[in-house]
Amino acid sequence: SYHPFWLRAGLEAVLKESIPRHVDGDDRIALTRCIKTKVINDPNVSAAVAYHLEHSDSKVLNAAVELRKAQNQAMLKKVLCLIMLLDKCKSMRILSRDPCLFSMGNGANNVKSSKALLINFAKDYLSGEGDIEKHLRQLGFRVEHEQSILSEVDFSVTNLAVDLRDGVRLAKLAEIVLKRHDICSALRMPAVSGTAIAPTQKVHNLRVVLKALESISIVFDDAEKVAKDVSGGNREVTLQLLWNIFMRTQIERILPVETIACEIMRLRSLFRFAASTHVVASQHEDRRFDLLLKWCQLLGQHYGVRVCNFTSSFSDGAMFCIIVHHYIPELLPLASIYRPRNLQAGDESLTNGEIVVGDMVHLAPVVRDTVDAESEKSNFRHLHECLTQIGGVPQILRHNEMVESIPDCKTVMCFVAHLFSRIVECAHEFKAAASIQKA
Repeated sequence: SYHPFWLRAGLEAVLKESIPRHVDGDDRIALTRCIKTKVINDPNVSAAVAYHLEHSDSKVLNAAVELRKAQNQAMLKKVLCLIMLLDKCKSMRILSRDPCLFSMGNGANNVKSSKALLINFAKDYLSGEGDIEKHLRQLGFRVEHEQSILSEVDFSVTNLAVDLRDGVRLAKLAEIVLKRHDICSALRMPAVSGTAIAPTQKVHNLRVVLKALESISIVFDDAEKVAKDVSGGNREVTLQLLWNIFMRTQIERILPVETIACEIMRLRSLFRFAASTHVVASQHEDRRFDLLLKWCQLLGQHYGVRVCNFTSSFSDGAMFCIIVHHYIPELLPLASIYRPRNLQAGDESLTNGEIVVGDMVHLAPVVRDTVDAESEKSNFRHLHECLTQIGGVPQILRHNEMVESIPDCKTVMCFVAHLFSRIVECAHEFKAAASIQKA
C-alpha cells in the first residue's frame, strides 16, 4: 500500500543498505524482491540461527521451526520499524514536496492510514495480539498519519478557466506563497476521491482562499462576488486574482528595484547612450515595471527593435529573442532572429546607425520588414528552445495568442520579469563556465 518512493526510502533506512533498481526501471519489482529476500527471509538471520544450532549444547528437535520463529521475529521488528519511521517522517513533513505516503486510488486493498496498515498486518501475522495499536501506544509508540482525499489531488494546472474553479489549487498556492499549512485543511471536499466538487463547496473553498489572502492585503470590495465569479470560470476575475497574488508575494523577489536600475545603468554605459533628462510619468502600478520597460527599450534601441509597451511591442517575439541573444549569444545568434519592428526614420536614433555584436558591426536597418507569420512563429520556437535549456522561466506565452490578438499586458509583464531575473543570473553562469573552460 505504500507509495514506492516512500517504501524504498523506508526500507533502505531500516535495512541500512541501498536497494538496487530493476533493469526495466520498475521500482515495484525491485522492492518486492527486497521484501522477500531481506525482510521475510533474511539470509543473515538464517546464518545466525544455523551458527547457533551448530554450537549449541542443547538439542533442537526441529531446526526448521526454530528458523521460522527467528525469521518471524526479525520480520516483525523490521515491519514495525518501517511503519513507525514512515509515519513519523510523513507527520513531520521532512520533504518539501511532501508526496503521498500511500498509493492513490479507491481499491479494496488500498490502505490510507498507518493505523489501518498496522491492524491489517496484525490480523495476518499476529492473530492473538488483539489491539496492536493500543499495545504500542502503551509502550510510547503512536501512529498518526491518515491520507486525506485532498492529499491525492493533482495540483497541476492546464486550463485557468477550469482548473482553478474549485478553489483547491488556489488554496495550495496560498499555502505556498504564505508559507502556511492550515489553509487546505479548511476546504470542503467530496466524501469519495475522484468525485466532482459541488458548486457550494467550490464557493466555500474560494472564500477560505480570499480570507487567507487578506493577511497580505489582497482585499476585494465584494469578496463573495469574486468567489462566485472564479467558481463560475470568469477568466478576467481569475487572472486579476492571480496577478494580485503575484504582485504581493513574488515581484519583490523576482524584480528588485536596485538590480534592474543597476542593469539599466550598465547598458547605457555599454551602448554609450546618454541618460534621459525627460521625466516620464509612471505607466504602471509598480515602478519596477517602468524600469523593466526602460530596460527593454535600451536593448531594443541597440538592436533596432521598437519597444513602446508590454503588448504589441512583444507580439512578434523579436524582443524576447533579442534579450536572450544579448545576454547569452551562444544560445541564439542574432541572424536567427526575425525583427519586423525596426526603428523608423525620425525615431530615437541608434548608436551611429550601427549595431555592435561582439567584434562585428552591422548596419542598423531603418525600414520595417514585411510581417511574416512563419518568421514570427520561428521567433517563439527559438525562444522556447532557449528557455528549455536555461530553465527557471515559466513558459506562459502562446504564439497564437501573441500574434492573432493584442497580447495580455499583465501576462507579458509577468513573463518579462521572470526572464529578466533568470537571464541576468544565467549570463553570469555562462561567462563563469566559459572562463573555466578557457583556463
